[in-house]
Amino acid sequence: ASVHGKIAPETGDISWLKTYDGTGQIWHDVDYTGRFAEAGQTINGRWEITPRWGGKFTVRKAAQP
Repeated sequence: ASVHGKIAPETGDISWLKTYDGTGQIWHDVDYTGRFAEAGQTINGRWEITPRWGGKFTVRKAAQP
């Protein structure tokens, strides 16, 4: 798979496209859009494969050991 995206620092918006290239017999794109929250420690957003197949996601920065 490959990932390409962009960040808008002035708004905290982030988007990326993950493309599955057929490895493991999987061929599709997943579009992610979200926004940084909690001083950059979390990203909340939505993922979508098709307009009818998607959902919400939250990514949290791992605590440093």
